[in-house]
Amino acid sequence: MNYFFTKGISTAADYDYAKYQLLNQKKKTYLVTTDYDRFLSQNLNRLGILTTNTINLFDRIQNVTHIPAKKVQLDDLNIVSDIPPVKVNADTYGFYHEGYCFCTVKLFSDTAAVDQINYYDRFANLLEIDSYDVRGFKSITTVYGQNGGVATDNMYTPDEKLAYEEFYQTNPQTGKIASSLSLVHGEKGVTFYDTRTALIAKFYQTLNTTSSDTFYATQSFLNQYNFVADPSIQFLVAE
Repeated sequence: MNYFFTKGISTAADYDYAKYQLLNQKKKTYLVTTDYDRFLSQNLNRLGILTTNTINLFDRIQNVTHIPAKKVQLDDLNIVSDIPPVKVNADTYGFYHEGYCFCTVKLFSDTAAVDQINYYDRFANLLEIDSYDVRGFKSITTVYGQNGGVATDNMYTPDEKLAYEEFYQTNPQTGKIASSLSLVHGEKGVTFYDTRTALIAKFYQTLNTTSSDTFYATQSFLNQYNFVADPSIQFLVAE
C-alpha cells in the first residue's frame, strides 16, 4: 500500500493536495490526514476524493465506522430554559436562565442540524463549546479555563463514548499555551501521549503492516514532526 501523510486538505489550492494528486495518478495512494477536522468529509467530497481512499487519525481514534442515520437537530437537545429559545440570528438560538443567556445553539445553514453549542456563566464567560461533525454527531467538547484559554478537548465516538482527551498548559519555555498530554481511550485501556509526534508515530505503525508499504509526506510535514529518533518510521519526500 502507498500512503501520503498530511495534516489536512481543505481546498484544491493546497500544496499537499497537488502533491497527493501527482502520487495518486502514478499509483493508488491513500490520503492520510493527521489533524482533527469536523469538516473533513465535506471538504473531501467537494474535492472529489473518495472517503474509501482516505484515512484520518481522529476518525480512527473516534471509531467513526458508522454514521447516525439522523443528524442531531435543535429539538433533540432537550435544553431546559426559562423561556422558549430566542432567535439571535438566522442560524443561532439563545437559551436563558434567571435573565441571562447561558447557552447558544448554532445550526448549519444548509441542513439545520446542530453545528455548535456554546455555554456561558452569568458573567458571559465562555465555559464550553460542543462542536458537531458535519456528518451529524457531537464530535468534540472544548473546555475553557480561568484564563479564558482552552484547557481541555474531549472527543467522542458517534455513539457519544469518550475516545480522546487533550490537555493544554502553559509551556514554561515559551510562555504559550500548548498541548501537554493526550489520552486515547481504546478497547484495551487508556494510552498516554505527551506529543503529537508520538501519536502520529503510533498511527504510522498501525498502518505499516507489510514490507511493501510505502509512506510519503512533504518536507514541511516532516519538518514539523521529528521522527528522526525512531528508525522504524521511514518516509519518502513527495516530489
